[in-house]
Amino acid sequence: MGASRLAIFFRVLLPATLPMIFTVIRIALPVALIITIVTEIIGESQGLAYFVMLPQRLMNMPETSQCSC
Repeated sequence: MGASRLAIFFRVLLPATLPMIFTVIRIALPVALIITIVTEIIGESQGLAYFVMLPQRLMNMPETSQCSC
């Protein structure tokens, strides 16, 4: 069995954990994106959501429908 710790890691442990790592990434990325968008809209004193929501609040319908920010 004379495998080194590094060889055991790369040949046994890493391949065994890769499915779990990719599953976590697959779940975490959309959640992070949703949270980023929601916080951008909630804290809208500057940024993209501010420029999208401002014409709606000022009742400027041509700019709101065009989204010409």
